[in-house]
Amino acid sequence: MGKSGLIRVMRKMLSTGSALPVAVVLLAGCGKFILKGAHEPGGGWPQLGQTPQRVPVVEIQPRFPLQPLWEKRASGAPGSSLVGAKDYILYGTQDGRLEGLHLENGDGIGKIAVRSTVEVTAALAGERLIIVRRIGKNNVICYDLTKAKTLWEKSAGTIPGEPLIVAGKIYLATGSGRLLALAVQDGATEAEYQMSNTCSATPAFANDRILIGDDKGILHALSAQLEPQWQYATGAAIRSPAVLTAQTAYVGSTDGVFYALDIASGSLCWKTSVGAKIYHPAALNDTLVFFSATDHNLYAVSRQDGDVKWRYNSGSILSTAPLLCGAYLFAGSMNKKFHALEIATGTVVWEFTAKGRIRGYPLAIDPYLVFSAEDDVIYCFRLY
Repeated sequence: MGKSGLIRVMRKMLSTGSALPVAVVLLAGCGKFILKGAHEPGGGWPQLGQTPQRVPVVEIQPRFPLQPLWEKRASGAPGSSLVGAKDYILYGTQDGRLEGLHLENGDGIGKIAVRSTVEVTAALAGERLIIVRRIGKNNVICYDLTKAKTLWEKSAGTIPGEPLIVAGKIYLATGSGRLLALAVQDGATEAEYQMSNTCSATPAFANDRILIGDDKGILHALSAQLEPQWQYATGAAIRSPAVLTAQTAYVGSTDGVFYALDIASGSLCWKTSVGAKIYHPAALNDTLVFFSATDHNLYAVSRQDGDVKWRYNSGSILSTAPLLCGAYLFAGSMNKKFHALEIATGTVVWEFTAKGRIRGYPLAIDPYLVFSAEDDVIYCFRLY
């Protein structure tokens, strides 16, 4: 059956309400959506924030000005989270597809249609791709990238945030406040925890602690088996993932305060009020924590006491998490600008203006830097 014939069958199945399995609908230069050696240990960008701690840091020293390599239009608006697998990037779109591109040249490697037009996101678990539709039946899907085969499907409820992959488990938070731990192997529910409030945030993991905030502003700490450890109440909804070290959790709240908490006990280390809502996760190095707020500022504060060392006004709301890359920091904003700042001083060293507002969190896989914008375009630059 050709591509047009397959699409006609899919449309008929959707219109009649028939069950539709995960299907490869576009063969872009290859017979199947297959990646051999999809994720090599220690490399790639398997999930939002790169690591389970959600700390987006790479030890690559960029050379400015960055050289544009390619631009590629997606089938629909890409989601905020890109995934890096070996020499490729994968991303979900708001029209219900999972697409892949070669990092070297932007050529497509294929598209997977995942039922209807619901937004899709994904994370890598070795050579398995965990695909998540925000809503719908059987909305968590495990896909074998080496065999182009769906291994299992599971219904988990509405999922506003991003999946977390840790030690053979998938942690997912539902809009109703239910936190699930599913086995990557077969999708079995290994543990669950019910928060007392709704939840729009994304979980993070470090030092045998799962941390996630809810819509009432409570940060929950649980064991890897989802046994409650402690709670900390902020003043308003927590929408961003916490960023973690082995000792400390760093998280911003829509109450306009950024918090540092002891990860073992939940006791407050310090807090810094900026008077504007915080929606995106932070990034950190050995001495500083970086986060943005709706006052258009990107803040650099001391990890020791939260003292503000510098702030940068981007002229618009910053719409991505910061990415630390060597001695520099990258972030995108709603005025279509992608900024590069010197970490030590906050000085702008380079900017790029996209055709749409920047929404996709940037990722770096040596030697590439990639992000997406609301013009449905994926942008790729060479870092050096």
